[in-house]
Amino acid sequence: MYLTISLSSTLLFTLTAVATSATNDEQVQHQSSDSSQTSPYLAVSSPAWLADIKTPFEDARSLALSEEDIMVRPLEKVKNLQLTNFPPPMRAPPVDDPEVQAVIKQLDWSQVPDAPVRTATPDGELNVESYNSEEDPHCWWSSTLCKTPKVNYIPEDISYCPRAGDWGLNYDDGPYRVWSDDENEKEYEEPRLYNFLIEQGKLKATLFYIGSNVMTFPEAAQRAFSDGHTICSHTWSHPYMTTLTNEQIVSELYWTQKAIKEAVGVTPKCWRPPFGDIDDRVRAIAWQMGMRSILWDRDSNDWALAAQSISANTVNGYFKEWVELRAADQDNEHGHIPLQHESSNHTIMLTEKWLPNIQKQFNIVPIHECIGDSSPYWEDGPWEYKSANKIIDEANREQQREEEEDENESSNSDSDSSPNSRIAIGSNNNKTLSKEHQNIPGTPSSGVSLIHSIFIDSTLLFSFTFAFIFLN
Repeated sequence: MYLTISLSSTLLFTLTAVATSATNDEQVQHQSSDSSQTSPYLAVSSPAWLADIKTPFEDARSLALSEEDIMVRPLEKVKNLQLTNFPPPMRAPPVDDPEVQAVIKQLDWSQVPDAPVRTATPDGELNVESYNSEEDPHCWWSSTLCKTPKVNYIPEDISYCPRAGDWGLNYDDGPYRVWSDDENEKEYEEPRLYNFLIEQGKLKATLFYIGSNVMTFPEAAQRAFSDGHTICSHTWSHPYMTTLTNEQIVSELYWTQKAIKEAVGVTPKCWRPPFGDIDDRVRAIAWQMGMRSILWDRDSNDWALAAQSISANTVNGYFKEWVELRAADQDNEHGHIPLQHESSNHTIMLTEKWLPNIQKQFNIVPIHECIGDSSPYWEDGPWEYKSANKIIDEANREQQREEEEDENESSNSDSDSSPNSRIAIGSNNNKTLSKEHQNIPGTPSSGVSLIHSIFIDSTLLFSFTFAFIFLN
């Protein structure tokens, strides 16, 4: 039985200036949007199954806030928003729904590798013992940390920022809501994190949203969007994706896409598999549904703080080491994409403790800015993001240009250097959601080794037990 929610609000949101990444020898030059250049990857379409989804506004960018208008504030109630006919939150969504079946029929299943459906152990962990990790035939990250697909028509997972010194700020599992009546706990639900990012200089982040959370807390999703954060998908119910059938994978991704589209008016081209659990079968389905996979290269393990399966001293030690390495000029190979969460008061407090220190040593930007991609959504772009650091950089460059022009008025040459390397998630000239076929150019990036323990966030599931009871 589907949950029907009618909510009311006005959507305000901001998306500000595109940032370019510095050149990096390991990155391939970003492909131009010129139609004469083709992508090496399987061509995918703007998700036609979302073309007719009703949104609260006609053009999302028309409601963008200027940087001057972004300020610390409470959440606003939503208006003109109908989030209807969705599955119950944090439960496996159905595959026999006509909407899901319509998507399944549009995918090219001949381009989905025949990898087996994985199994879990009795204690809920992935069963990796039977997998041939030496050959790694399906690039299963949970077993081998593989990020480069074995098939050549799917791009490599993004896992780090090309430019040394960049910190691709991002958070999983939001938007965070506390369902208990404990006032001490409720202090940490959104917009606390979003307000804190404003206080630190209007920092921007990439937010990997769970579809269930968007449906039950759309005012927080709209608020994050209005502040200029980038919204990406993190599935409907946060499962191990390789343990699902093809149809179940489609359902998890579809309902999340739909919830984000209905709540904030855009369709992300980016997603992160829960627990990082991905193989070429999952990658191919997500890619055909319009999304490129993003992982990480710095795991904070902050998710485990709420369950007390890791100590605060251990997690603090990770951040201390990362800050000290950068301060000592021993972290210059590339920038980083950390794994952090907005899923408990512990994760929020951790950000409040360490982000100011990280900001002293790193250039904090959302992931799309650090990889130089101006099109994180399928709707018309480019979408522009302007962090505080970006505003300062642009002002400095403008001043430098003026000084150079004063010194040499006869020179008509542009003072800017050649284009920087970029990793594309989507092209810069995508049409608004339609049934027309559109290519996504992308360039594979070199991965770096990382260690990530597989986990299940029991606190997230517990919270949604309250959500389901409350909303019914």
